[in-house]
Amino acid sequence: MLSPADSTGGEAVEALAFVPNNRLEWSVHLLKRNSGAIPLLAIAVLCAGLLVTLLFHSPIPGLVAMFLLIASVKEYLFPCRYVITDKGVEFYAVGTAMELAWKDVRRCEVESRQITLTSLKDRGPLDAFRGITLRFAVAGSPGDRDAVLAFCRANLAHLNGLEDAAD
Repeated sequence: MLSPADSTGGEAVEALAFVPNNRLEWSVHLLKRNSGAIPLLAIAVLCAGLLVTLLFHSPIPGLVAMFLLIASVKEYLFPCRYVITDKGVEFYAVGTAMELAWKDVRRCEVESRQITLTSLKDRGPLDAFRGITLRFAVAGSPGDRDAVLAFCRANLAHLNGLEDAAD
């Protein structure tokens, strides 16, 4: 069962709004939390692009490789926005918009910095494609651990036991 636990600090979060009419909205930008990784990421992307360009003797495959690498870490590079309502949860990032209704949630896994809601009953390789991961905000701001877990507890009564791996 979900249980309240101490919130973890250190998250880079831009709180957007808390609307008292059963709507919780916040934004998390992971790059702000670990901005020291920017040079390493830039070097990796540039080296991969250069190597692919040299391998194929054309800049087009190199640019495609660079684009694919940047796209694969877009949740880290760009802010992600989360919305929780009475109807379900929503996730927005660059090029991505996902929604999951509460009635479709079959499993919930809580970790120290996030909660994952999925429509799959059992764990499997498709979890990343069928669920939404909500990253918690800094304690005391909209979207913090306690607020998100309270929303989940209130709307996921149909689940028998909710796992909380963070306690």
